[in-house]
Amino acid sequence: MLVFHFSKLSEWKKELGKKIHKRMLLWYALFLLLVLLDEYLKEGYVIKLEDFTKPPSHEFILLLGTIVFLIVRILLRMRKTAYA
Repeated sequence: MLVFHFSKLSEWKKELGKKIHKRMLLWYALFLLLVLLDEYLKEGYVIKLEDFTKPPSHEFILLLGTIVFLIVRILLRMRKTAYA
């Protein structure tokens, strides 16, 4: 009975991992769209390269979000190929 429980847990973790990957992509795309839309509506332009170096700006937050997104995607792929 206990072995059956652990096998179901393993299947649940695999399925959750697949869903998290898809959700993360969706949330990142939504975040990107909202930041660019906000910037265009407030400032009148989409991206100004000088704003990437100013910490409280939308572009800086977008840059940090992109870096975190890429790191997580790389780590997920490395984990996926390690178990394959």
